[in-house]
Amino acid sequence: MNGTQTISPATYQPLPPASKMFLGALLFYAEHWHVILGIALIPILIAGPNILLGKYTPSLAILIAMLATVVGVLARLAMFDVVSENGEPSGGIIGAYKKGWQILIPFVWVSALVTLTTLGGFFLFIVPGVLLSIWLSMSLYAFIVEGHKGISALTTSWHYVKGYWFPVFWRFVFLGIIIGAANLLIGLATTSPVFFAALKTGGATTDPSPLWQFVSLLFNNAVASPLYIIYAYILYQSLRTVKNALPVEDQTQLKNKVITFMVISAVGILAFTVFAGFFLSRLIQELIASGGTPNLVLAPYPLFASLGTSSLLEIFFR
Repeated sequence: MNGTQTISPATYQPLPPASKMFLGALLFYAEHWHVILGIALIPILIAGPNILLGKYTPSLAILIAMLATVVGVLARLAMFDVVSENGEPSGGIIGAYKKGWQILIPFVWVSALVTLTTLGGFFLFIVPGVLLSIWLSMSLYAFIVEGHKGISALTTSWHYVKGYWFPVFWRFVFLGIIIGAANLLIGLATTSPVFFAALKTGGATTDPSPLWQFVSLLFNNAVASPLYIIYAYILYQSLRTVKNALPVEDQTQLKNKVITFMVISAVGILAFTVFAGFFLSRLIQELIASGGTPNLVLAPYPLFASLGTSSLLEIFFR
């Protein structure tokens, strides 16, 4: 992938339909289910007992939840390794987990950069953040599959999705609808008996049943999450197929855009922190002065009015 030509409107190629991608994800899952379930069940076995322990031993439940979170992240990385190696990770399930452990730190770094950059877009009145969340949605695959690290993973993702924003957005929405509908059906099947029993006895129940919690945990970790990773990988490979390599000059331009959004994000976080500190200090002073009754009014201030928002939007989203 060392070419220097960019795709032109005349050579625009449509992506495969969302239904075809989803079918491909199902077939991949069915073919490699033993590896996928082997990876997914480990965090489930750790987190499952927590559904009952949380009510009786809160301190132990917290420790188990922390362990399950760490193992869950490693399981996700192991699943990335499975799809990138076509369902046959070197060393099997244990090898996939080892690979996940090895790339944990750079994975967290790329994820943090994506979050920081996207947050910078949300500081510019939300819409740019939504655009960025899709443009950068392939960053982790660019890192794991192609070895791009740091900002390079973000610029590679932006290049792949550029010109295909809405098709990519729709394909994620399509998968979200399917998974959301499945979760809804599971919820109705597992909670309806409890709900109707409570109606008959005149009682009220507000806590979700342990059965619903466990089935939801099982579905989301063993089915929904792997399918999402597989589906997004198919989408990523489809984008690589229809797009040429990222030219050096475009890479520099995209890198500058990413850095700019990071700076905006950092400034926004700093401004929010200062504002929150100022607000709290004023509130405390008002409480003390009024004997416990706050009477604080802060005039709104257009935080980004001096940043030239319209010009930024024109530069980044034209």
